[in-house]
Amino acid sequence: GKSIRSDKATDATGIINFGEFGAPTPDEENPDALFGHGWMRKGQANVLVSTSGTGKSVVSIQLAYAWALGREAFGLKPLRPLKIGFLETEDDLEEMREFRANMHRGYKEVYGWTDLDLAAAEKNLAIPNDFKAETGKDFVEFLRRWQLKHHFDLIVINPLQGVCGCDIANNSELREFLREGLDPVIRDEKTKCALLIVHHTNKPPTNNDRSTFGSDRYAEYLGAGGAELTNWIRSMLVIMRVKDKKGVFDLIAAKRGNRLGWPVIDDKSTKPHRYIAHSEGMIFWREVEPPEGSGEKSTTITIEDAARQLAENFKTTSMTSTEARAYAEKTHGRSKGEKVYTAVLESADEYGLEIVKTGYGNEKIIRAKRI
Repeated sequence: GKSIRSDKATDATGIINFGEFGAPTPDEENPDALFGHGWMRKGQANVLVSTSGTGKSVVSIQLAYAWALGREAFGLKPLRPLKIGFLETEDDLEEMREFRANMHRGYKEVYGWTDLDLAAAEKNLAIPNDFKAETGKDFVEFLRRWQLKHHFDLIVINPLQGVCGCDIANNSELREFLREGLDPVIRDEKTKCALLIVHHTNKPPTNNDRSTFGSDRYAEYLGAGGAELTNWIRSMLVIMRVKDKKGVFDLIAAKRGNRLGWPVIDDKSTKPHRYIAHSEGMIFWREVEPPEGSGEKSTTITIEDAARQLAENFKTTSMTSTEARAYAEKTHGRSKGEKVYTAVLESADEYGLEIVKTGYGNEKIIRAKRI
């Protein structure tokens, strides 16, 4: 965001008095803000953690497709479409082709995207053709050169251990890579960007302690390596398997989750989370209702009240008709969600909304009335 140093900055004394800070820059006026409420800004790093083989790579790519269009995925919606680069050492080009094919199928079948949507997203997604899996200082230098040339909003690094070139259990070595290596690149005005780093958990404990592994109480410390990683990153997402529920996982906002506006939907939970699951027959994630017995707090809300709540969301965050329908169905279930969505359309004027055409087929934008 804007520098806190004012025109009256006291270079002679070498200090900035707190009174010179001024008010926080509103997200919509802050070019560094990528998500609302400071959850992710340029100059910050964020980590996605899970066990080996869970599907972390797919989650990172699926998020990137939605964010490249400025759309929400799993409750995470950027302030605008993001330009996103991928630096991969774990997935080769053929695997990336397979992931892309599944993104096309999944976003069409599950979320109703069109070919135009997918093409628009892919214009904002890229990988380098000259990355040779450099590590340590060589990786940092490649990152600097690449970002200087392409100016991405967000760069996905997958995985951390493939590029750091250090003993991640050694906090001193980890600090050198993170704070002395990455920070100067992602914070410099010429190369400023955010990072989403894909990372593995620690090895699961022995049987005596395995029952509590993945508990959200200490989810921010599940990433392998020294505590310096948790201290350095600004936000963390953790994906952990839901016990006895095949294919269902807990997406935990382990650090800075309170900034997302997610509800703490379980009496036993200490952090906001959502439930996601593998889709049958393709490599694609979908958001699901809390599993039976999860302890979710249940509430009953009328169609009219739900429609008014949804309309209030549109006043602050406009959505396409496709996004709006999907959001309503995820929030209230397919049948009730469709009725809520229809109620909003039928009473749009009453709710202070307008519906405008986008020029892409029958797609429309639902937003607050412009005066």
